Amino acid sequence: MIGCREKPTLCVLATHPIQYAAPWFRYLHGLDCLRLKVVYFREPEPLSQGVGFDRPVTWDIPLRGGYRSVVLDIPENWLQGLLSISKLWKVLTTFRPHALLVPGWNEPLLILACALARLRCIPVIMRAESNDLRPRNLLARSLHRLIFLFVSSVVQIGQANRRFYQKSGWADDRIHGGGYCVDNERLLAMHCEQVSKREMLRGRYGFRQEEFVFAFFGKHVAFKRPEMLIAACAICREDGVNSSLLIGGQGPLTDSLMTLAKNLNVPAFFTGFLNQTELWKVYLAADALVLPSTWQETWGLVANEAMLFGLPVIVSDEAGCAEDLIVEGRTGFTFSGGASDLAAVMKRMAGNIEQARTMGAAARERILAGYSFEVATSGLLAALTDVGINVRGDTVKPIQPG
Repeated sequence: MIGCREKPTLCVLATHPIQYAAPWFRYLHGLDCLRLKVVYFREPEPLSQGVGFDRPVTWDIPLRGGYRSVVLDIPENWLQGLLSISKLWKVLTTFRPHALLVPGWNEPLLILACALARLRCIPVIMRAESNDLRPRNLLARSLHRLIFLFVSSVVQIGQANRRFYQKSGWADDRIHGGGYCVDNERLLAMHCEQVSKREMLRGRYGFRQEEFVFAFFGKHVAFKRPEMLIAACAICREDGVNSSLLIGGQGPLTDSLMTLAKNLNVPAFFTGFLNQTELWKVYLAADALVLPSTWQETWGLVANEAMLFGLPVIVSDEAGCAEDLIVEGRTGFTFSGGASDLAAVMKRMAGNIEQARTMGAAARERILAGYSFEVATSGLLAALTDVGINVRGDTVKPIQPG
């Protein structure tokens, strides 16, 4: 653990609890060198939490447990939200944090919070998901540069994200390393506990031992392009590849995907919605994961999860994680274009099951080496040092009111 004589207070500001962020906050809460306080604008009801899944969702691992957090109950309507500026000011005045960590600017109030923090001489650290894969016009690029006027330091989640910061005017030595991550320890434990059920699962889903099973997991929405995977699998089967699909998750496209698979004569099992403790029901039964998303997939943490379960992954080169997680032919493959291009790499992977398993093992090692809470936290601590907060042993002076 990293220690200091006086703990600096880090305040995290976010719109609502997120399943992938909560475990990292629990990790940060356990550090000796920080006092963490997470402030949420609101806590969604199950119906709001399930947007994209096409059903109400209550996560089976509480998203606010294990760390200090408060909810401001700020309305989701952005105009009403802006009228809640006094609540943000009170947070900054009461908590008097040494630094504010913000995960992006998906609501105007987050941008306003950055400005308020700077008025109180509180440095703002940005750890956003945005990357340079998304086409942007001059107005959007100018707005980003304006937002960054209120930001003191940035932490990257990957290479495409780093280039976004560079194109927004940040010098290389002001962009601090880090890797986007999931709860590696929990998922590895889940794998160990459930791995003996692999053959049972495959039998339940109707997969034969010799079939190569490609998995898709997530919301069934347009930008994730699950229909492309079904079309690609149909091409594989026409070319003699013994392949099937395991479609995890749920969403507005689920019914049309089922119809498409039936019409193309593609064997596909649909699991329906799976909660956080049920992820193994997809990953253990599959031989590889496919993430065919467009640039709207700013990362794709489902790839991290699958790799921890020892699966190689095939990722669209439009997805944010592609160049970080995929070492071509070693941890998986990337592809460009449409269903025929995807089918080409699927055939390559399914053609050598032993090589696929070797890639899966390498994929797990890549995640453990570079995409963990430890790596993400190292980048955060470097950003804190960058803004004058030494969390490695020196006394930290309290922030004075601005």
